[in-house]
Amino acid sequence: PGKPHFWYENVAEELDAPGEFYLDRTGKKLYFWPPSTDGDWDATLAVLDKDLVTMGYQCAHVTLEGLTLEHGRMNGVRTAGTSHHITIQNCTVRNVGRDGVFINGENTALTHTEVVNTGWSGVRTGREGGYTMELESPSGTTLAAPIEGTGMILANVSITHCRFRGFGWDVRSQECGLALNGVGNYAAFNEISHGPHFAVKLFRAAANVVENNYIHHLPQYFFEDGGALYVGTGAYPQSRGNVVRGNLFTDVPTSGVYLDNWSSGVLVERNFFLDVANRGDHFACVDINGGGHNEVRFNAMWRVRRGVRYNRFAEKWLWAPWSQYTKGLLHHHEAFNKPGVDVAGTAYGAYCDFLDFLSWDRSDPYDAFRYQPNAVHHNFAYADSETFDPAYVNNASDPANMIQGDEGVTYRWVGSPYAAWNVSNNIALTALTSTQQGHVDGFAAAFAADAHTFRTRLPASAATLPSQIAGIVGVPAPPEPAGLLMCMPAAAPPTPSPPTVPDTSVSSPTDTRSSTGHDSSVSSASDTRSPVSSATETRS
Repeated sequence: PGKPHFWYENVAEELDAPGEFYLDRTGKKLYFWPPSTDGDWDATLAVLDKDLVTMGYQCAHVTLEGLTLEHGRMNGVRTAGTSHHITIQNCTVRNVGRDGVFINGENTALTHTEVVNTGWSGVRTGREGGYTMELESPSGTTLAAPIEGTGMILANVSITHCRFRGFGWDVRSQECGLALNGVGNYAAFNEISHGPHFAVKLFRAAANVVENNYIHHLPQYFFEDGGALYVGTGAYPQSRGNVVRGNLFTDVPTSGVYLDNWSSGVLVERNFFLDVANRGDHFACVDINGGGHNEVRFNAMWRVRRGVRYNRFAEKWLWAPWSQYTKGLLHHHEAFNKPGVDVAGTAYGAYCDFLDFLSWDRSDPYDAFRYQPNAVHHNFAYADSETFDPAYVNNASDPANMIQGDEGVTYRWVGSPYAAWNVSNNIALTALTSTQQGHVDGFAAAFAADAHTFRTRLPASAATLPSQIAGIVGVPAPPEPAGLLMCMPAAAPPTPSPPTVPDTSVSSPTDTRSSTGHDSSVSSASDTRSPVSSATETRS
């Protein structure tokens, strides 16, 4: 069940449970109910109202290693806007009031670090803001067309082999494990869990890659909207080239990947969804709320209610004069189409889908500008008949049976303008043939991965998904790249490369915070969490 989206704070009458406190500012007294009266434990009162570590402007080529940073009311680590080439590795950041790590500069690496119990996000990159962000990075690299209000900031932040848990204890909506803003961020091989809302959020971001991460057991507070990996770039249609690849999502009651409010130009491929989006009809493993030029391909979904959903909220409500998302969409469409603007000569010219967006006629409400095309192909979903949405079409010959809208119907019925969508060779099944089961076994190790094994299992299993899903569908996979994003260059990890550090788990055998309850080995027939078959397993 969800929790109310408001609460009372610092009310004396509500001091009625262990772990709570009340501050009497007039009497200058603190009333505290200890969480436990057994054993030895410490209570710490944080009074520092500044960042624990600040690296100021022009700070460069600095490494923080092997440090434990804790107990502050602001950020754990903060780098200034002109800082660059900073490395934070093998550290622990915990118990801070705002972000664990706030990276405001560029070319920075955060690796093999644990960030736990933060009031805001675990790590935040770049600077969120309106339409007035700088047109150039601090190093002078031009990133945008010379049009006021259309620029984004170079980030090139690498976040790898980290663990984020218990973030957002103060701000319980919109905060996340990884808040990615800026151009060229790379997040891989991280474990992100037990937060109130999102695991990863991309806001004003382009050419970001989020791959091979283990995301599980969230949200734990705000269940009514959102998803584990949230993309909210729609007001900035030039935010292209973002890739979501090879991640494992488990125990997520809301949407797995949520492309919200006209977010466009996102490639979602080779991901694994286990027990995802089963809370209600308005969630799906991949939820597209308006937006276009998104490609969803080669994803495996197990025990899910809905595979891919097109959310018609955008069509019905976002297209309104008061919508900030529509205002941003129209503002940038007009700005990039001004006479004399050579978009092809800028960094954005590399994205054919963005050039296609600029060519649309926004005066026609039934043109592609409102009904933007997407590509959804070669995706596989499996669940029993009780788990699947009753409106799912269990018909392998119907290529649209992976897509559903708010009305619970497939998208074949709408015809034009949705005919512009490339929806093909998807399959949603409640039973598997022996041949299909053999293909599932080829990638099932990913579904049995845990905090100790996901870094090796996910890349290996994801590499086989195109051929295995093609075998399940019975139609060969097209050569990559394919679909609407075929001329969109795949974003690469930023340079310089992250420091080479031995891949050691950030958890210890006695650290129960990393426990997920998963078996680290491929499960047997008695393990109901995994699709791996056995000689004694039967399927209805």
